[in-house]
Amino acid sequence: MKYIYFIILFLSFQFVFSQGEINARKKAKRKIKTQEIILKPEFIPINKKETFAIKGIILDSLNSEPLSNATIKILNSSKGCLSDIDGKFNLETNEEIIDLQITYIGYNSKILKQIKLKRGYTYSFNITLSEKTQLKK
Repeated sequence: MKYIYFIILFLSFQFVFSQGEINARKKAKRKIKTQEIILKPEFIPINKKETFAIKGIILDSLNSEPLSNATIKILNSSKGCLSDIDGKFNLETNEEIIDLQITYIGYNSKILKQIKLKRGYTYSFNITLSEKTQLKK
């Protein structure tokens, strides 16, 4: 009879402990499911080229007055800008060798060819444009 009580007691303890172990595993699984790791990828461009800064001022050649809204364009590129009210402009490019075109209504346009840009430098230009002259007949 002692053996029967012992076997029953042993089986009941084993059942209780196994239920506790099952509950502990379920809780651990719940914790794992609720803890999320979110990785946010950071965009890092490969072979990013250096950008070069170009700035300057556009002036009238006769009286050195600033020309506002003059068009400054990097040829063979979609980059360009307009000069501000003081004739100043700022551009950035990735190209190391550029051709810069400056135009203004009523003035002769100017093209600065084969400008070689180097890393770490900001290039500043003082550009003068002359008025177009019309010959009377």
